[in-house]
Amino acid sequence: MPHVHAFIGSGEMVVELLTNGDARLSLAHGAPIRGTITSREERTVLRAAKDYHEALMLLWKASQGE
Repeated sequence: MPHVHAFIGSGEMVVELLTNGDARLSLAHGAPIRGTITSREERTVLRAAKDYHEALMLLWKASQGE
C-alpha cells in the first residue's frame, strides 16, 4: 500500500495514499500515530497528503524502484 511517514510536532503519522486521490491514517502499518500529535496536526497532515497526492505517489513509486 502506498504510504508516507509524516513527522509533525513531537510525533509521526503513517498515511496511506489511496487510489482515488484521498489519504487516511494507515490501517496496515500498526499504530498509525507514534508519539504525540494534536488533532489539528493530524488534519494538517491529511489535508497536505490529499493536496499533494500526485507528487507523493510519484515519490513513493520512485522509492520502490517503479
